[in-house]
Amino acid sequence: MSMWPDAIRSAAGPGRRRIFDRGDVIGAGALVACVVVSVIAADGTALKVVVAVLGLCAELGMVLSGRALPTPLTWFGVALTIGTGFAIMALVPDGLGEVPVLAAAAVLPMSIPAGPVRNACVALLAVGFGVAVMVIFGSVAGLLSAVGVWLLADRSIEHAAL
Repeated sequence: MSMWPDAIRSAAGPGRRRIFDRGDVIGAGALVACVVVSVIAADGTALKVVVAVLGLCAELGMVLSGRALPTPLTWFGVALTIGTGFAIMALVPDGLGEVPVLAAAAVLPMSIPAGPVRNACVALLAVGFGVAVMVIFGSVAGLLSAVGVWLLADRSIEHAAL
């Protein structure tokens, strides 16, 4: 007997993505935990509220990006998660704003058909992430994180293909 309720593990139908699966629940919990860490790391009440709202937007973006087929809403969800993650990174360098960006990097390739547009979007995200990490932490070694984003996106494509 599974510990997951039927609403979480039930499939929407053949060939369709499940409504929620274990990975969705774990991922949502991890993202919420990272937002909580970022809120705690933020200085002042106003910044804490802003970071909390950005974190909720990142979570909403991940929910929207989890649709079965790529749609404009899926694109919006991925873009929202990436944008809010970068904003949290900039506002609270001691927080974990990197996590929403990395989560969106894993979903981004499934939101775009294979080809040069997807490759360009992944490359742009990877370079943007590397530059942001370099600037925030003041180390050229931060550029290496761009390789990590590229590999994460590539791995998600391979996983989807399997």
